[in-house]
Amino acid sequence: MAAFDTLLVDSPSARWRWGKVVRGNVACLWINSKNRMGGYSGWSEYTFDLETGEISSREELESLLARLDLPPTPNDLCGKIPSS
Repeated sequence: MAAFDTLLVDSPSARWRWGKVVRGNVACLWINSKNRMGGYSGWSEYTFDLETGEISSREELESLLARLDLPPTPNDLCGKIPSS
């Protein structure tokens, strides 16, 4: 996916798992990618807009909601990482 190329250091080696659709066209996504040292950095939670292709980290999503004066998302918005 081209959207990952700017987000990740080594996008071809990334492992990712899709979660449920949580709001309209927004789906949960977990990514485990290699860091600059070549090791995997662990699973990180993101949201992915299925219409625009925009990826947001949990922090970016919370920041946007705060700027719009909206309540934060629940901690378990995406639930657990789905197994492969």
